[in-house]
Amino acid sequence: KMHQTMAIAVPTRLLLLSALLCAPACAFLVPLKTTAGSLVALRPQQATCDFSTVALPRRLRNLVSSLSASSTSMQIKPPDPEVVELALDRAEQVVRAAGGCIDSLSFGREWRAMFPESSRDMFQGTSVTSFNKLLLNYGQGRFFVEDTKKKEVKLFVLKDVEGEEGRKAYQQAEQQLKDLANSPLGAFFDIRGGRMKAGGAKSLPPNLASYTKLEDLLDALEPNLVAFAGGINAVAGKDAATALNHIKRLNYQARYEVQRARVASFIGVFADIATKQMANLNPKSVALLLNALSDREGFETTFETASQRVQALAKQEAEQGPAGGEAGFSPQAVAIIVNASVKRQRRDEGLFRALSRVVLGLRPEDFDAQAVANIANAFANADVRPRDHALFARLSETAEALAPQDWNAAALSITAQALVKAKEASPALLTLLAAHAVTLYKAEGAAAWSSPTSLSGLLEGLRKGGVMSHDAWRMAEEVTVQHLSLYRSRIKTMDQPKAKKGKGRRDEKVGRIGKWNPQEVQANKFGKALKPDTVSSLALSLRWGAERGSEAEVVAEEGELRSPKGRGSKVWDELERAVLGVEFKPEHASSLPDAVRGFGPVKSKAVHSHLAKSILSLPAATLSSPRVASSLLLAMADAKWKDGGLVTRLVTTLAGLNAFSFTPPLLLDTLSAIAALDMPRHTGPLLPRLAAAATHLLAVDLDTAKPRPGMTAQELRHVLEKLYRLETPAAALDVTAAAVQKTLRVLKIQPSDCKDIQAVGDLLEEMGKSAEAQEWRDAASQNSLITKMSNLG
Repeated sequence: KMHQTMAIAVPTRLLLLSALLCAPACAFLVPLKTTAGSLVALRPQQATCDFSTVALPRRLRNLVSSLSASSTSMQIKPPDPEVVELALDRAEQVVRAAGGCIDSLSFGREWRAMFPESSRDMFQGTSVTSFNKLLLNYGQGRFFVEDTKKKEVKLFVLKDVEGEEGRKAYQQAEQQLKDLANSPLGAFFDIRGGRMKAGGAKSLPPNLASYTKLEDLLDALEPNLVAFAGGINAVAGKDAATALNHIKRLNYQARYEVQRARVASFIGVFADIATKQMANLNPKSVALLLNALSDREGFETTFETASQRVQALAKQEAEQGPAGGEAGFSPQAVAIIVNASVKRQRRDEGLFRALSRVVLGLRPEDFDAQAVANIANAFANADVRPRDHALFARLSETAEALAPQDWNAAALSITAQALVKAKEASPALLTLLAAHAVTLYKAEGAAAWSSPTSLSGLLEGLRKGGVMSHDAWRMAEEVTVQHLSLYRSRIKTMDQPKAKKGKGRRDEKVGRIGKWNPQEVQANKFGKALKPDTVSSLALSLRWGAERGSEAEVVAEEGELRSPKGRGSKVWDELERAVLGVEFKPEHASSLPDAVRGFGPVKSKAVHSHLAKSILSLPAATLSSPRVASSLLLAMADAKWKDGGLVTRLVTTLAGLNAFSFTPPLLLDTLSAIAALDMPRHTGPLLPRLAAAATHLLAVDLDTAKPRPGMTAQELRHVLEKLYRLETPAAALDVTAAAVQKTLRVLKIQPSDCKDIQAVGDLLEEMGKSAEAQEWRDAASQNSLITKMSNLG
């Protein structure tokens, strides 16, 4: 260090050796003592040579030079006042979040969690070398810095009412811990030095993420439960939320009832702790708490309290501006909170509106592609009407501004599907997402699309949005062929007899087992993730794209013809093998219509037989759902797949249902499917039941002659027309026509219904019911005249 003299601490023997080697040059070393490790003083004015010219040993010369340079650069300076003020503000947030009082060890941990971007390096080179000195020297007006039993640990207390209460709570917890240590339970908790070992009542075990077994995790957390049952608890609410998420992470291992009961008890305790401390939770902790409880029954109080907390924090941000670090909202926290509420089927419009305002207030740099995808998906699934157009407009603008390299396969897929579901997707944005998908494929190859869920999801979003990208569809075909062909060949190899030594796949050429290459790893991931719903959606989307391409497109690389409805493409060969290898269970019933539409046009008896068997093997309870049976009939009609036995089974199922089971849209879909199938011998028995359903769906209660929710005039027109065109038996059709006539005399006709009312009259005239037809025409003319007079007025 440089003061009045420059002192260099070097080994004495090394100096003596240097003096012997170059005595004249070492005359400046005054005085020279012979004691080991002594300090050799050098006064600058006495130096008679330059180190660069002295023939000292290289190590000594480098040592002296480095020490000289570092000594001249070390100058202590006072901290920047603005940095000090910012640090004090953040320190107050940390202490206030802890209840007004916190020890210095916990303070450092909480600071790093709340402000990861702000470390103590901001005070490097200043007199502030620790948080203790910061609060002691500059925070006297806000904090008390008090001693504890441990000399190196201080207690930080706010100088207000909250700080006083926090000190009392801290002292009370310390006394409870002391009492517990002296009780028979002290040995159980393994209390040492006045502090409970990790996993005790004072804190959670460290590194919860390192636990891979549920039983080990619960054993580590058990002391907290015992202490809580004894009235002792100092676990912070945010720590309770963290524990809940780690329990959820490993909950799949709870296979037996006794394990599930134990998990439920742990969740109940930690949820209670977090709920009671809800006022101290930041948005991230609230998000973690709700995510952990989203798939569990009960906890309504927790969700309601969390909703109020989030709305209060959102209001605070709106009034005071966004808070930094974990004290403020992040896109991820917003998405998790909304998704948890959606999963619980909570239509909490106050919460959704508050979070929407939060999103609109976030900075553009706060968003990455995954954040856009997560928020769009969360709000698309939220049952809020009308949709929040401002929110989705903001998300669309943000998505458009992101560069192609900012996206990954999952984000592209989720964003496209979410925007389409919310009916907020513009063709331009969907086209841009498709272009980004192709760019990603060109940059990283098929490995970028190793998830069939992401691939099928992207195509589904484009298909439902009505956007056809030939490049995106060609990419999807190439990825599917590459992954599935390699996956199939690897499976075939593994089915062969294994070699006696070694692991991995068999290399047939050299007769040995070799390691999997990266392409095989990605293919294996793709093939194993190909489930019934995924392969069905992928087939339907590829079929949709093929039908919008040319009638016979030449593949340049192979020179083969690809027909929209044939088997000329390699991708359909691979998809056929894939669908034959999956089992459609009852929970996959909703994906069967997509499979029928996607594979129905394929001329493969094996695929048709597999799908038919899958449908017929569905349990009666599943197949008897009018939505399932009707959608399957409509899918067969769309695919022009006429299977008499399967149609008869579906028709018989629908004919046995109660007429009240149908809704107007479902009734129309079923009639449309029957008309498109054009199989009157098989579908005829269903028509009387559909006519009865139409009678029950009229907008008038025939018994009380009072209006009720039912078919609109437009739906009535289409249903009656389809029943007539399909040649419904006269007896059933007459009953429906009579009911329709009664409806006219009670129904309050809207001016917008005049066109449909006139059409019903024309249809009744065609059916030979002239008198009834005239009443409908008169009603339409009268309402039309009233509308014209109203417009003139």
